[in-house]
Amino acid sequence: DGESNEGQSDVDKVLWHMHDERVALTEDHVLWARKQNLYNETFNTESMADILWSHQILSSDLQRAIGHVMCIDSPTLADCREALSRDPIIR
Repeated sequence: DGESNEGQSDVDKVLWHMHDERVALTEDHVLWARKQNLYNETFNTESMADILWSHQILSSDLQRAIGHVMCIDSPTLADCREALSRDPIIR
């Protein structure tokens, strides 16, 4: 697991550290995506991008989260970029 460092190479330690950081941000990412999709006349009125789905990408050994893939619905690429700039995982 990511907690045990005995017998791990420096590369493995770095990879597990990156995995642990990404997992720690997962809850913040989920809350960000949900809030991004909420809007009405008083909340998030400037929102121009909806997060349709978001999934973690796993390493080939299925042990570590190594990335993310999202589907964003937006009228422009600039609106997508603006929404992504507020994602905790991107920041």
